[in-house]
Amino acid sequence: MALTNFAQPTWSITPEQGQQLNSVAFDAAGKNIVTGTSQEYGNTNVDVYCYQTDGQNVTLSWKQTIASDVQYGTFWVAMADLGQYCAAAGHTASDNGYIYVYDVQNSGTVVGEFNYDSRVSEIELTPAGDYFIAVQGVNVILGKNNAGSFTATEDALPSGAYMRTCGISTNSTYAVAAGAIYSTESKADDESSAPTGVICVYQNNGGSFTRLNTIAMPHEILRVAMTDDGNYFVATDDNGHVHFFSSTSTTATWSYTPAYACDLTYAAAIAYDTNQDVLVGVGTNISVTTQVQSEQASAFTVQPGLIYVLKDVSDAPQVLWQQRIEYPPNPGLNFDVSAKYLTCATGQPYDTQNETIGSFYLFDAATGFQYWRYDTSIMNWPMNINAQATACVGGSDSGTLYYWGQPDNS
Repeated sequence: MALTNFAQPTWSITPEQGQQLNSVAFDAAGKNIVTGTSQEYGNTNVDVYCYQTDGQNVTLSWKQTIASDVQYGTFWVAMADLGQYCAAAGHTASDNGYIYVYDVQNSGTVVGEFNYDSRVSEIELTPAGDYFIAVQGVNVILGKNNAGSFTATEDALPSGAYMRTCGISTNSTYAVAAGAIYSTESKADDESSAPTGVICVYQNNGGSFTRLNTIAMPHEILRVAMTDDGNYFVATDDNGHVHFFSSTSTTATWSYTPAYACDLTYAAAIAYDTNQDVLVGVGTNISVTTQVQSEQASAFTVQPGLIYVLKDVSDAPQVLWQQRIEYPPNPGLNFDVSAKYLTCATGQPYDTQNETIGSFYLFDAATGFQYWRYDTSIMNWPMNINAQATACVGGSDSGTLYYWGQPDNS
């Protein structure tokens, strides 16, 4: 049965009631799934869970506890497409960031452990698990698999940098990282000072990634994504702009701004379709707000969202479709390997303890046809689709992990 027919999850499971699932990942077949718990409104046990599924049933393969009774937790997870390795990254305190790399098939044995003085915000693995890229504070972290044991080096940017997002090509040729540059007098959490943006592009030379280019941008970059072959990447910023690059160039091939006034653009995806055209999927916050009464009878502000897909045509963007949605899209916007489908996860916090409802969507990538929407009680940040486009997995701030479809058993 096609993925489009799974409007209801095949199964769902809650690893720890009330703890948030900020990131989810699985292998190309959709059989092995990794997630981790976090909590921004109180304390949590920071645990990493690895599950296995046949599409109908789910079993716990292994679990690791990173810390107990702390705030924050696992912010990002990644899994190699071949399913041999996975990784978890985040922080257990404001000054205690971490990366763990696991051998999925060997009971979750830790094969790489790295500690930092602040949160690791994203980590991405190549399909074979031979390299990873991660971002933390001023650092871009480049990891390498040495016969089953991982090492890592740091490429530090100047003081004032705050790296937020990264990507790596599936063929291990290029990687990209991006974020913000704040003035030396301000900090990354000081919203009164508007930062500029920075993008760093890395090239694999003889088995090691070295920085190829550093690109200054007018606005903070929130999300990057790279094509499988590493030839192109896309970057989105906090002012609603989208920038399309060749990985060897220091200037954007083209930039695009929607007709709607938009701001925070947390979601971006890029892939070749079956015609070998490059498609770019984007999810952004529309810059209008609605005042709503919360359960505590205080007004809060919410924004609608906008999703759209662009096609690179003769080095210029062509809008294939766009659609307004109820709440802002989060990083769970992803294509399968052939850009047949586009996933989307939505929702927004509105005060220190409350969030809007969340939704998971599946769209036709070329036309924007909405195959299904599944609502949850509070917001959702992550959603992924496997490379073969037979399954989706998503996580909610309620702590529930959802699975649609079935693994590819071919």
